[in-house]
This record gives sequence, structure tokens and C-alpha cells, in this order.
Amino acid sequence: MQAITKHTAQLTKADQLETLKSIIQNSLRKNSKRTYQNALKNFADWCRRNGCSEINTTNVLLYLADLSKSYKINTIKTYFSAVKQLAKEQGVNLDMDKIKRFFKGLNNTIQTTNKGAKALDYDYLKQVIKQIDTSTIKGKRDKAILLLGWFGAFRRSELANLDYADLTETPKGFNVFIRHSKTDKENKGFYKAIPYNLKDKNLCPVLALKDYISSAGIKDGALFRTIKKGGKVTQNRISDNDIYRLIKRIAPDFSAHSLRVGFITSASEKGANPQMIMKQTGHKTVQMIAHYTRSNDVWQSNAVSLFTD
Repeated sequence: MQAITKHTAQLTKADQLETLKSIIQNSLRKNSKRTYQNALKNFADWCRRNGCSEINTTNVLLYLADLSKSYKINTIKTYFSAVKQLAKEQGVNLDMDKIKRFFKGLNNTIQTTNKGAKALDYDYLKQVIKQIDTSTIKGKRDKAILLLGWFGAFRRSELANLDYADLTETPKGFNVFIRHSKTDKENKGFYKAIPYNLKDKNLCPVLALKDYISSAGIKDGALFRTIKKGGKVTQNRISDNDIYRLIKRIAPDFSAHSLRVGFITSASEKGANPQMIMKQTGHKTVQMIAHYTRSNDVWQSNAVSLFTD
């Protein structure tokens, strides 16, 4: 009788461990699935732009080389894992020796050349915006992306994933809801405050965004979209790579991350404390704040007001 009781207890404990394991795996599976889907979409977009009609070692290497212009090596490896799985499902054998040599060479290159994104500060932002021809719908879109990206300290993936429904207009500007972000591991989402720029209307992210939305006739779906020759706005969402290329075209010495770094640097120089900056960037690191609190009022004590009030 005692042996049966002991055995039952062991089974109960094993069942509990199995349940715990299942719960953890379900969490990982959800995040992994989203990453996998995003990676495959990125590859599909690249293939469409480059006329790639099949998966083979050459095309994959060209894709990885293109990613290396704007992504960190760990992200590139993650994207490759999804493409590798897709190739396996389609019965395609990739030359892993060549791909391993690519990553080894890429790692050596990054170690010698990676110095981090250069900050695009507020004064230089003025110069960049002046270069944009806002008489065209493409110019209106590009201006809105740059100003929203800078004042919102956005990652390019956050900008690319915005929907029209993520915007809530307030007397002060827009509350912009970020549904998915690198630092939001639980995918709860959070808001960024995008204010009217009372000091300089030409550098106002709200007015630029309204002008673009009105001119493009956007009432739902993706916020920032691809635009064909002749100014026809499509239903297709722009990619984060599109944003990278946009900024390199207008400001060759900078990258998409320069907008985010530029806001942080400029805000610091104006005396903003880390907590104020964190409210806009969404960072959650031990080095910058000991405790991070989500506030329903994204406007109170926010670094973005230093540039617009």
C-alpha cells in the first residue's frame, strides 16, 4: 500500500512537470511562429523585388548578403533558419559549407567595421527634411516616416508594422500603439506619444502624418505602403528594409537606427533623464532603469515634449 502511494506521488509530480513543460513550450512556440512568419515574409518580399523564383544556395547567399547591410548577425541567422526550414520542406539541399563560410566571413567583417549607428540629431534632421519633395505622395510618405521615426524613437520594424488603426488622435497629437516590439516580450503592446511640434511646423510629425494619410486616402489597413511610379499608393505594406533604403537614399551617412539613436542623444543633451527617454523608446534594461513602470499617461514627463512645447 505504501509503495503504491509513493508511486502515485511520483506520477503526480511527473505530470506536473510535464504540464509546466507544455506551458513553457506553448509560449516559445507562439513567439517562434511569429518570428518564422516574419522571416518568410521578408524572404518572399526580397525574392519579389529581385526576381527570385526558386530557393537555391546562390539566391539564399545573395539574400543573406543583402540582409547584412542592415541587420545584426543574430537576426540574419534567425532569418536564415526560417529559409533553411522552408528549403527542407521543399526538398532543396542547400550547400551548408558555403553558407557557414559566409557567416564566418560576415562575423569577421562585423568585428572590424561595426561601430554602431550614427546619431541623426535634431539639427541635422532639419536639413534632411528640407531635401524631401513633399509635392509628391512619395515625398509626403517619406517625410512622415522620418519625423514619426525620429520623434517616436521607433525601430524600423515598428514603423513598418503600423496600421492606421494604431493611431489615436488627441488634442496634443497622436497616441500610437505599438503592437509588437523587441523589448515587449509578452506582446502586451504600449503607446508612444507623438506631439504637434509647436516650435517648427515643418518638423511636425503630426501634421506630416495627417498630410500623408489624407493625400494617400488611407482609412484602414497598413499605414505606410509601397508607392508605384506615377504616385499610385498600393495596398502593400512597406518592409523594414524599404525604410532602411529610404533613409540611406536621403541621408547616406545614416541608417534607420540613426533616427532612434538621434532622438536619445538629442534628448540627453537637452537634459532628459533616463526615465523620460525610456517612456518614448520603450527600452527596459537594467543599465538604464532599475524599475520600469508602464503608464497610461504617455505624455507626462516625456522627453518628446522638450522639442515641441
